[in-house]
Amino acid sequence: MKIPFLELLLLALFAFVGGLAALHRSLGLKSPFHLGEIHHAYIGALLILVGVLVAGWVGLVLQLLGLVLTIDDLGEHIAQTFGDDDYQSPLHRLYGRYLWPLKWVQRLTRWLDALFT
Repeated sequence: MKIPFLELLLLALFAFVGGLAALHRSLGLKSPFHLGEIHHAYIGALLILVGVLVAGWVGLVLQLLGLVLTIDDLGEHIAQTFGDDDYQSPLHRLYGRYLWPLKWVQRLTRWLDALFT
């Protein structure tokens, strides 16, 4: 199975879980997952797209990295939607510990969130 096709399937599942999270909120249940925020699954999709356009091993590495980001984010939001509201994936925890303290990362995240909402 080619990575771009697998990525499309994962993003479809991601959107489905986002819809379930919205349904949960409409029923008065708690869910921290909102599709209109920047997610590392979106960054993963972008890396796969760039990886498809870049030839050779660099393109393959970008695609694999994008796949890992997407799977990590999908797993996080499945866990949040189906029981553990506070769950943070391993990559989310690394982001929070090492990247979020950087002011430029905070500004970039707010700007990207504004683009999606």
